[in-house]
Amino acid sequence: MANSRRTTESLPLRSVPPHLRASAHIRGGAPAARAGEVPPWKRAVTTAGLAAFAVAFGVAAYWVLYGDLFRVTDVRISPLQAVDPLAVSAAAGVTGKTLFTVDRGDVEAAVAAVPGVRSVQVRRDWPNAVAIDIVEAQGWGFWEVAGRRVVVDEQGAMLERGRVPATQALVIYEDTTSLDAAPVVAPDPETVQLVRRLIDTGAFSILRVTPTGFTYNRERGLTVHVASGPRVIFGDAHDFDFKVATWGALLDKVESQRLAVTEIDLRYGKQVVMR
Repeated sequence: MANSRRTTESLPLRSVPPHLRASAHIRGGAPAARAGEVPPWKRAVTTAGLAAFAVAFGVAAYWVLYGDLFRVTDVRISPLQAVDPLAVSAAAGVTGKTLFTVDRGDVEAAVAAVPGVRSVQVRRDWPNAVAIDIVEAQGWGFWEVAGRRVVVDEQGAMLERGRVPATQALVIYEDTTSLDAAPVVAPDPETVQLVRRLIDTGAFSILRVTPTGFTYNRERGLTVHVASGPRVIFGDAHDFDFKVATWGALLDKVESQRLAVTEIDLRYGKQVVMR
């Protein structure tokens, strides 16, 4: 028995079965790291590196967004005739901002409110400029009340500022004789559009008449004065084509029958009145 015990105790380690040898190492030494597990010191280094990168990225992004590299130092406004460029620049309010923080929609809305601006387009002009392209309101004609004349556009809106109408632009005179109170300059958009429609459709050429003047009365509407013919109370744009056709037929009748007519009233449909 003694000899057998000594033999067993003197056996070399490589003679111990593998599963017992691994158990002996685990019990006798430091704990072994699990496969694929990152040591704590590596995790700390990685976390610190990511934090440093995030800080550096944030600083760089802030510098790009709010630094001087893309700061607006120049506002380029298209050539203007009537609109005040200083008013446009003040309304835009982009000087000192960076191109990344300029909201084009907000700038366009602000500039569109400047008197005389019909439409506007804003664009970034890298690296330090903002371009503002403006289409100015265009005067079409004049509306006059009691000697006071104002500019109107093609839709009949009164223009505080805008490009002046052509040299031979027509004038619509408002008749204020029936008014009790002092006249107020308030162009009637429908009347302006009606006059423009008569011109644009070539109605006067078809009728072979030459208009010499246009007057507006709040009760009668539009009256057209022509050379060598009766004036015509057109009223409004209701039944436009019918009124033009009736006007032509009545002119033929007046000419063929040599009627002494000074005024044709087209306001009542088929109940045409000649005076």
